[in-house]
Amino acid sequence: MSIIFEEDGAESVDPSIIVPMYNTEKYICETLNSLVSSDFQNLEIIVVDDGSEDNSLQIAVNWFQQRKQAGKVLSHKNQGPSASRNEGIRLARGKYITFFDSDDICVAATYRKMLHVLDRNPIDFVIARGVSFDNNTQAVSGFPDSYVWDSILQGRTIHISTLMQEPRIARLESSSVLRIFKREFLISNQLTFPEKLFFEDAAFHAACMLRARRVALLGETLLFYRVGREGQTTGSFGKKRFNMLRILDIIREDVEQNDVPDSIGANLIGLLVRMVVWCSEFCAYDDRPTFILDAVKRLNAFPKMWIPLYASDYAYDDWERELCAAITSCDYGKLAKIAENVPEDKTDFNKNEDASLIGAILDNKKMHSIFKKANRRIKNITQSLKTRSGN
Repeated sequence: MSIIFEEDGAESVDPSIIVPMYNTEKYICETLNSLVSSDFQNLEIIVVDDGSEDNSLQIAVNWFQQRKQAGKVLSHKNQGPSASRNEGIRLARGKYITFFDSDDICVAATYRKMLHVLDRNPIDFVIARGVSFDNNTQAVSGFPDSYVWDSILQGRTIHISTLMQEPRIARLESSSVLRIFKREFLISNQLTFPEKLFFEDAAFHAACMLRARRVALLGETLLFYRVGREGQTTGSFGKKRFNMLRILDIIREDVEQNDVPDSIGANLIGLLVRMVVWCSEFCAYDDRPTFILDAVKRLNAFPKMWIPLYASDYAYDDWERELCAAITSCDYGKLAKIAENVPEDKTDFNKNEDASLIGAILDNKKMHSIFKKANRRIKNITQSLKTRSGN
């Protein structure tokens, strides 16, 4: 590990944002610009380059030097995003720690609100919402957990709860980017990402959910998740999908070492079932039967009542219930057919949320005047949001 750039900035920083980076020279400036768009005074950004083969590293260093931004730019040989995140946790100075990907866009104003919730409540971490945007068209769509958010919040902006009181929190999408953690929570529980594996967020999510005392949900959008870009791991086909099987093993081993209430376990398994289906869609066609067979074996190795409980008490629709039934009965033929007919997400954006999000983006005059490329991208996304919300 080499430190390429270092700027200490203020004596104390909050939060520390850890950004693993690999071959994102076209996007890293947009990402970094969006992270600082609300002019945080004590923000620390730690960029960890994972052996990029393009100009990402030099572009990131130039950005830090021009802004004199507090933080670090590190470089190591390619090991995957988990190693980069773990190194960032080790070096972070902030009382609070979060993560961001090097090709996405952040609504930094939401960070302020998340920190406000963390400062004033006895919670371990706070979660915000995310949306996806197409890299080519800038079309915006909701995350697959939109219905979970809506069912929990019931129109509220903030909800603070234990997992026992609100087990559906465990069903939220596993992206670590959507959370800000108290550093003490991560360190005291020795929480890190499993290295040299993809879909590492799922294991980290499960570990955090099994150990959290109280969690806050902030019903505002933080993340624009970029989809459809060239070279994106989550949108590619191939053997990497089989990493999900090892992730299931890691989570099951963690579950076996903890006394997990069935309600929490049921919602966690509901998330994993959906992730397995998603991974199967992106397996090479010839590999799909083997992947489904191995995944079903692993899902059925969790406590037996979790999948039926999710189906009866928490499933979103008949498609999810049929999926759960096919897994528990090991009906591979039916499961393959169900998995090939994933229903289209018809979730509409909440107009109030859209208006708040648009306001947060457009309020950033300094970013718009300095960073023209990011400004064009954000304007396109904003216009897409306005069209969807009818404004």
